[in-house]
Amino acid sequence: MKQQWIPWSGLLSFFILFFVLSNTTGCIRKLDRMTTIYGRVINEARQPVDSVLVVISPARFATVGAAIGKTYTDKDGNYELVVEVPTGYSFIDTSISYYSVERHRNKYQTEFLVYENGQQTNDCCSSAIGKKTNFDFLILSK
Repeated sequence: MKQQWIPWSGLLSFFILFFVLSNTTGCIRKLDRMTTIYGRVINEARQPVDSVLVVISPARFATVGAAIGKTYTDKDGNYELVVEVPTGYSFIDTSISYYSVERHRNKYQTEFLVYENGQQTNDCCSSAIGKKTNFDFLILSK
């Protein structure tokens, strides 16, 4: 009976494929946690509001973690954040802060309206991990 053997090239191909697949799986998991939040901040006159701080924090149940991303709106009121959400968190919260900017504090109330993916919502501002979500904010004048 003749013994069968695997040529070195076949064995080498197997290990290379195994190595590539095992490393790709980690990349795919990382991509699953990449989350994009974008939108625009305007006032009641539909004018852009610049210098508004936008913060993303990971959350699970009723606990919000430390901020994992923040940016300011540009001169056109636009913002975008792309973050990798740490494992262990089931969703993220997006918040805005404009009251720390004195010129905004004198003009605007602390209340605002929120539009998620084009629809007004009263449930601000949680979003799923691994998705791209649009939050537009309309800040109310004093």
